[in-house]
Amino acid sequence: MTIAPTRQEIFNKAYLGVIAQGGPSKGNCGCSYAGANGRACGVGQLVDKATAMAWDSAYDTSIDVIIKDGWADRCGFDWMDDHIVLLMDVQYAHDSASTNTAFIRQFTHSMSKVAEDHGLTMPANQSIGESQ
Repeated sequence: MTIAPTRQEIFNKAYLGVIAQGGPSKGNCGCSYAGANGRACGVGQLVDKATAMAWDSAYDTSIDVIIKDGWADRCGFDWMDDHIVLLMDVQYAHDSASTNTAFIRQFTHSMSKVAEDHGLTMPANQSIGESQ
């Protein structure tokens, strides 16, 4: 069993990780937990690279399916069960912004809505780079 992060820790790691990389995580079929150039989506920021790559290649990639089917538990991320709605919202914020040419701005806007909906606080941006 892994030590469970708080909702705020989950949010901060997902948000700040995507902001720091400056753009979305995309693979051959669209958004990806572990995408090109070492990038990861918000949920991909929360797991090791091997797990993210396995989820991309072998599964329906929606986080709710991964959790409900027990794969997150088997990979050592049993704490995800308690945060399924937050994780789905983080995934949607990344994926819906991924086609926007102003990805960072759209992702930040979407994540501020996630923070509001879940009673969380937006962390200060550590980096404001934007690249595709």
